[in-house]
Amino acid sequence: MSTLLSLPVKEPPVEKPAALLVIGPMLELRGAIPEELRRALMRYFTVANPLYTDAVEHGRQTRDIEEVLRFYTAAGPGGTLRLPRGATRDVQRICEACGIRLAWEDHTQVAAPVAFSEHVTLSAVQERAVTQALARRYGVIEAPPGAGKTIMGLVTIARRGQPAVWVTHMTLVFAHSMAARERLW
Repeated sequence: MSTLLSLPVKEPPVEKPAALLVIGPMLELRGAIPEELRRALMRYFTVANPLYTDAVEHGRQTRDIEEVLRFYTAAGPGGTLRLPRGATRDVQRICEACGIRLAWEDHTQVAAPVAFSEHVTLSAVQERAVTQALARRYGVIEAPPGAGKTIMGLVTIARRGQPAVWVTHMTLVFAHSMAARERLW
């Protein structure tokens, strides 16, 4: 009488699906986007509209105010999903959580270098902040009033050597920024 020996059969590893993330003026997630990932990204990039919430809390009219803000556009079911460019890490983290492998295409446009010359000496703390901002694709310099954020921002632009758009929330701040630019360059 013979006995049959049963050995476990190893299944080949399952390859995680891949999605293509194209970095341009916006992030574009292309390819066959699994529905779970699509829903997770759309949920993450949909937020309550603070104007709507405020109107409800104060008993004001909400008829012309969107209840939520959507920071994405979707091209049909299963089609390309366009997301904010600054959210690359968030998109990558959500894809990983859904078990989706990303393939990357970087279409970032780099302009011809612009020669800026600096006529300012930064403090050691300012120099470290600028160096850290330049070490990343996106840099944020956060500092208290009077710490020299405008100067650090202008030095960062100068050292990057690329044209930049300077946006401020008030005309007075813009005038201050342009005066600093004249002193710096």
